[in-house]
Amino acid sequence: MDRIFLVLQEVDHGLLQGIQLGKESRELASIICSVICEHKSQESWDFPTGKSSCVGEENNGALTLPTHKSEVQQKELACFALSILERMSSFLLSSNHPLDGSLYYKEVLRTSLEDMELMLNLVSLFSNQDNALSHLAVKCASTVVLFQLLETNSFNRIWQQMSFQTFQRGMPSNEMAACVWSLTAIVKGLMKGTYKCKNETLEKLLVEFDPVFPDLYTRLLSWREPGTDVAACQVGLFNLETVQMTLIDLLEVLTVARVKLHVCSMSQRILYLHASVLLQLVNSPAHYVVKKKALLLLKRVLLQKAGEDLALEEVQPPAQADDHMTTDMWTLVDSVLHVIHSGWLHGIAVSAKASFFGGTDLSGPGSSEGPDFVILRGVSLILLKSLQYKVQHISEEGSLCSVDIQSYLSPLIVFLRQHLIQKHQLCHPCAWVSLVFGEQDDDMIEAAKILMLLYLYQRRMNATSDEDACSTGYNPHCHFIFLLKSVAFDHSVLLDFLISAETCFLEYFVGYLKFLWENWEGFCRVCPDTQELDPVEQRRGSSASGQESTARSELPANQTDPQCDRLPESSIAQSSFCPLVDYASSDNSESEEPGNSDGPLDRPQMEKPEFNCVTLGGQSFCTVMLQTISEWFWWDRIWLPLNLTWSDLEDKDGRVYAKVSDLYITIPFSVVFLIMRYLFERLIATPIAASFGIKDTVQQRAADNPVLEAYFSSHSRNPTQSDIAGLSKKSSWTRRQVERWFRRRRNQDRPGLLRKFREACWRFVFYLSAFIGGLTALYDKPWLYDTHEVWSGFPKQSMLESQYWYYVLEMSFYGSLLFSVAFDIKRKDFKEQIIHHFATLTLLAFSWCANYIRIGTLVMIIHDASDVLLELTGDERSDNEEEEDGSNTTEEDGGYQKVSNGTGVGSVDSDH
Repeated sequence: MDRIFLVLQEVDHGLLQGIQLGKESRELASIICSVICEHKSQESWDFPTGKSSCVGEENNGALTLPTHKSEVQQKELACFALSILERMSSFLLSSNHPLDGSLYYKEVLRTSLEDMELMLNLVSLFSNQDNALSHLAVKCASTVVLFQLLETNSFNRIWQQMSFQTFQRGMPSNEMAACVWSLTAIVKGLMKGTYKCKNETLEKLLVEFDPVFPDLYTRLLSWREPGTDVAACQVGLFNLETVQMTLIDLLEVLTVARVKLHVCSMSQRILYLHASVLLQLVNSPAHYVVKKKALLLLKRVLLQKAGEDLALEEVQPPAQADDHMTTDMWTLVDSVLHVIHSGWLHGIAVSAKASFFGGTDLSGPGSSEGPDFVILRGVSLILLKSLQYKVQHISEEGSLCSVDIQSYLSPLIVFLRQHLIQKHQLCHPCAWVSLVFGEQDDDMIEAAKILMLLYLYQRRMNATSDEDACSTGYNPHCHFIFLLKSVAFDHSVLLDFLISAETCFLEYFVGYLKFLWENWEGFCRVCPDTQELDPVEQRRGSSASGQESTARSELPANQTDPQCDRLPESSIAQSSFCPLVDYASSDNSESEEPGNSDGPLDRPQMEKPEFNCVTLGGQSFCTVMLQTISEWFWWDRIWLPLNLTWSDLEDKDGRVYAKVSDLYITIPFSVVFLIMRYLFERLIATPIAASFGIKDTVQQRAADNPVLEAYFSSHSRNPTQSDIAGLSKKSSWTRRQVERWFRRRRNQDRPGLLRKFREACWRFVFYLSAFIGGLTALYDKPWLYDTHEVWSGFPKQSMLESQYWYYVLEMSFYGSLLFSVAFDIKRKDFKEQIIHHFATLTLLAFSWCANYIRIGTLVMIIHDASDVLLELTGDERSDNEEEEDGSNTTEEDGGYQKVSNGTGVGSVDSDH
């Protein structure tokens, strides 16, 4: 056993490194399969193959297992082997594996599948009573099926027939749960993987299960009373809840595949066509977690958010779309509305304890009691989304019949009141949205948007009034007011909603503003009714110790905001809150005569502002945004160590610290450096170059040719042979003349040697001066010789005058280089130079602001020393960079010799 364990351990290390092992692939496959074969169930399903399904039964001379091992050791060894196989398949399914290792492990898997009946041994473990062993076998079989699909573009027949027969029996068991889980994993892997023709492959797989899947769906999700065959099999053999939850996961994955890949099979339509089975499961005595999972699946399907956590890649939809999707969705909606009309809401169980973050575990002892808001949100959105689809369907068909919205919302309000405890009771029927969805912003905005659409539909049908809408809990004005109260009238929260892609707040807000423009009177009427109502405060409730909530509470009753006093009594100032935008604070506001406004938002005796920027609390929106960005940028935690703020780095006690404003002087100094460079290159560098005999060579200019010039400027400096042939015809020149023109044109743009020498000379002089100046400033500083002194007392280290000028001159010089890069010699690393200058200035500024000045001066002096040596070889480096790739040409007496044509073939031509 130890020897086999060492072999498996060696395989594990090989997979981690992606390398080939020393053993033959067939020998390794025999060892792995022999370990798995020992756990094959004697009563397990068998596939007629004519071959022995157990490697140990063959006399192949491979390494066999001893018979005296304990069951625990055998199980551990089998689990290790299954994990190795699963990792091996996943390794081959990934796209970044080494070629040598992948070929070796592919051969191991092929041998195991074709010669040693690996899949038959794996599926035999599905029914194993050991949950760990069974689950590892299912995972391993799923990845092996995906590997075989990638290699042969076909599914494993053994797994397919075993799953089909298990589904056909329809009896809940461990084997059923394993087959359902395996199918779910394979569909997920197919959608995530890089397979060809995903649509056709998935359709081919699901068509095989279409004859048995509807009956399986009905039998597994239909609750059976105790005493039936299903309940009798439940004891000690399987967990019915596990089978049901696994099937619900499969339904969600099939729905995602239908939406993403536009594959439509009966297995994928069954959820829509027979949604009553899932709805009855929610009302059955099934386990609470199962009912909750089924309810959330219906919610995600109706919201079209199924499978959001799968992180699937975008798939190109096929030309033929799913024609049944619309009708199936209407069928699902009709089923939901039918059961709700039949009193479905009364049978939904809601736990008295809320679960953690919408999960399945109930909160423990000592937690605050309250209803399970995940269930309440799910039920509410299922009903609202169904009503929305129904209304849209009726509007599209132009039907004369209407939907009685109130007949569906009234039972919902009764359901919510029934399950909300005393401190969460509804003070106003419309407060239920903010109360139930307070912890889920995306669901809350979605619910408010749907309710507004339903209200507008009822108004078009003349079937409602503001009073009826308030009594039934779907008045848009009330919802918006309660939404503002839930965020404590914080404009920054609304701005976050607007720019966030997680909610549909922008769509809802624009629609509501349009509705508000048309129904301002209704808004004014509902404001007094909601004055003293705050569902957020009610939801928090008062604790047993009488502690007061303070996070998002309103102003006290005896305290008013001075901004509210400026508004007329007929406006929203009658309520207990103040406007988010202070319109009276605009300096450009002009009085408007009453009656001149032709819109319903006309407010008598009120000024209408005329401004270019939204005002918030007397400040412009732009100012507020800049202040917010500045606060975030200069946050102490970003720049300074813990327990230290900017106030600690203010000048005091004789200490002087670096300030951001000190860097402003580098801008005019950069201009001074540009002037100094101009004078240096002409008055000093040019005479030095002349003394060394450096001068520009006279380049022969290319003849004027508009056709060739246009190609040179817009296409390429180095035309191919086919392009030269075409240009030769267009310009009526010979091919040799065209080649000579391009050669001369390229040489014409090359900078002269004198110019490169002057640039290098200027940088050499500066770096040498900066290095000498840095040594002068640091030679007597202890941190130049002992780097531990760099952090002595950091960051409260006083700035020295020498450090100040060292930083200013260095940053000014690099600033001048950044300004002059546009008219300097453009080398091949032009973009890299710009990035280098930006990075240098950014690092210098950061070290200055965060008071990393001591280490910054050391870094600068080291770089200056190396730059001195680099600039000494600057001319030679520049020449090498400007050499043309692929060809070197020389020109003599009107002819030329072609040394290399870029392909390694040399030839000599003469132009006579």
